[in-house]
Amino acid sequence: MVRTIAFLWLGPLLALAVSCRTQPANPPAGQPKAAAEAAKSGPAKAAAKPRPPAPEDALNVHTLAKHAYASGDFEKAAELYAILTAKYSAVYEPAGAEAHIVLGDALMQLKRYDLAVAAYENAVLGYLEAGRPYLLYLKLGDAYVAAGKFAQAYQVYMLAKLVYGDDARKLGVEDKMAKARAAYFDQLDTLRKQAEEQKKAEEGLAPAAAPPPAPPKPKAAPPAPDQK
Repeated sequence: MVRTIAFLWLGPLLALAVSCRTQPANPPAGQPKAAAEAAKSGPAKAAAKPRPPAPEDALNVHTLAKHAYASGDFEKAAELYAILTAKYSAVYEPAGAEAHIVLGDALMQLKRYDLAVAAYENAVLGYLEAGRPYLLYLKLGDAYVAAGKFAQAYQVYMLAKLVYGDDARKLGVEDKMAKARAAYFDQLDTLRKQAEEQKKAEEGLAPAAAPPPAPPKPKAAPPAPDQK
């Protein structure tokens, strides 16, 4: 049944295709010659597909990115490392976690702290997937501090302390934890004060309540009549 319906539906289309192929080659009157020639040449060739990313292209981008970073052109370095990580990570191993690290370093130099945080987070994920050592917690924590995200920084420093073990004290992890904790509570205190000042300002702008109307004055009593 389904095949019969499909055949009935396709029949007119097949007939139309056959009639088009059996039409005379000479174009009808009024048809431009160029259009006729194009019709004879058959369907146009499909557009060429873009070439997939290649390791040699990634190597060129990586070389330019390293040169830009070494020369202090952090803007160009960040741009090239962003291209490297986004386009070539599947075909070029250095475009993975290691490139994200340098991208984060360049963004830190440019004071784009939120983007640096994202780059370091991607690097951490890359190391976790590859089973590599945890080398980035201090960089990530410092980026969180620079971005004003002290609670996240404290959590990352705490994780670094657990991972680094005895080396944590040498790396100053505990000092970083204490500073991040203090900065977090200072931030909370500042936000509280700002909220109180805003509330006072809003109360000052509100119209003052009208005083209640004064009670009516009592009427004077009429004079007493003269008693004779």
